[in-house]
Amino acid sequence: VLLAVTRPSAALSRQLSTMDRGIEARVLAQLGCKTCAGVDEAGRGPLAGPVVAAAVVMPVEDDALIKGITDSKVLKEADREAIFERLRADARVGIGVGIVDHATIDEINILQATMLAMQRAVDALPNTFQPDVVLIDGPRVPATLAQHSQPLVKGDAKCFSIAAASIVAKVTRDRLMVELDEAFPGYGFRNHAGYGTKAHVAALHRLGPCPEHRTSFNPLRTWLASGWGGAQAASAASAASTASAGAAPAKVVCSLASGSDDAATGGRLRTLAYAEQPPVGHKQSAASKRKLAAAAATSAKRKAAATLGPVAAGHEATGIGAGTTATTPRRSARLRKS
Repeated sequence: VLLAVTRPSAALSRQLSTMDRGIEARVLAQLGCKTCAGVDEAGRGPLAGPVVAAAVVMPVEDDALIKGITDSKVLKEADREAIFERLRADARVGIGVGIVDHATIDEINILQATMLAMQRAVDALPNTFQPDVVLIDGPRVPATLAQHSQPLVKGDAKCFSIAAASIVAKVTRDRLMVELDEAFPGYGFRNHAGYGTKAHVAALHRLGPCPEHRTSFNPLRTWLASGWGGAQAASAASAASTASAGAAPAKVVCSLASGSDDAATGGRLRTLAYAEQPPVGHKQSAASKRKLAAAAATSAKRKAAATLGPVAAGHEATGIGAGTTATTPRRSARLRKS
């Protein structure tokens, strides 16, 4: 009878055959800590739009809560949306979302922008869900994290809190791209989320880039540097900007404004987007403040150099921006404190 009550369902058993419910508990026990957050991102590869990261603190021992949670890339859109709403509705779950826009990506490169988005996601976690340990999908962790941090390659297919973060990040970014599709019609952002599909590339040839495109990414960077598009691209970008008056790229995420709380969750879901400062009352490391200040400084530099053309001086894809130090933490199987 005891086995009948406690044995997972067949579906959950299959899920647990790849996912490891014990990762968070083992890490916390090893470090003598209490709270663990999983972190993942969405949107590193697209030609347009922001990169979005999420941090999730959740009780992974609850079968009902973790049902269906796995790498967002293998889930259908409807399943991702349902899991996102389940997490959002559970009072035991804390969610932080960090967003870095296309302009900053062009300034500091996509790797550094991803690290910045992850830092913002952790900073955005509500105070009652601040973690002692951060588990991050992939081989690198942000050098600015104050918490114990551990990279976990393919973590979104192994660790429930990381997988949950991958779902939150994906759903959040997909919703933002729907808003961008309405602001800049004709590119099909709703359908391909900014990735370089045949339809997207065809739209670029037809319309030229819009203000939300990443000009440091190929093929856009090469095309623009060679004078591709000329007056057509400039005219299209101007028309798109005029048509979206009042809905400029940074304003498109008005529903996820800097430091905003999701009222439906009682503040358990917080977002830090397009900002130099964290939400009022949030703790933030000095290193993180310097990183955000550097990103703000390079954004100001980019605006000042805008008259130089689409690919202004200092906007190389490998550039990291004035006053910013490129740091790539070494891979390590050992837990460490950043």
